[in-house]
Amino acid sequence: MMVTMCIFQKSLTFVNFKKKNKAFTLIELLVVVAIIGILAAVGVVAYNGYTSSAKESAVRNNFKSVVKYINNELMKCELGELKIMGGTLNCPQGNTFGTGIINYIPSVFKTGDNIFRNPYDNGLQVNTGNIYNRDEDVGYIRLNLVNVGSDQFIRVKSCVKLPCSDTSNHIEELIVSDMIGR
Repeated sequence: MMVTMCIFQKSLTFVNFKKKNKAFTLIELLVVVAIIGILAAVGVVAYNGYTSSAKESAVRNNFKSVVKYINNELMKCELGELKIMGGTLNCPQGNTFGTGIINYIPSVFKTGDNIFRNPYDNGLQVNTGNIYNRDEDVGYIRLNLVNVGSDQFIRVKSCVKLPCSDTSNHIEELIVSDMIGR
């Protein structure tokens, strides 16, 4: 009987469990919020740097594509084709392009798979004109004809990043019309 009582007494022992609330203190929460704020600030600065360099790179690559397109079309003439730009223009003769080529090239980059958008404002990127030194011209690729004596050039020029008043932010390529036969 004594053994039974001992077991009985052990099973009746009262364990006092205090209910303890587990929570973060105000200081701990403020430290976490401050760390998240610092990381977000660093991330935003890095993101802006990545996007600005990506925009500049997109303008440079589109610029190269426009120049290559014009040179490839002119190379067709050298290889014996009579018409270029999808059969809409005659090959240049001698040292002049004619005004039709400047009016047609921008339309190539506005339709189909060749739509070039300005990464800075999403406008159609390739157009004619001689203005590229204002900040609102950033990212646009401008085409114009330049006459020097009896020679004619297609000038392809763009401002790749701000400020456009800084000429080191410009890229330019001259395409000579009398390259045919050279």
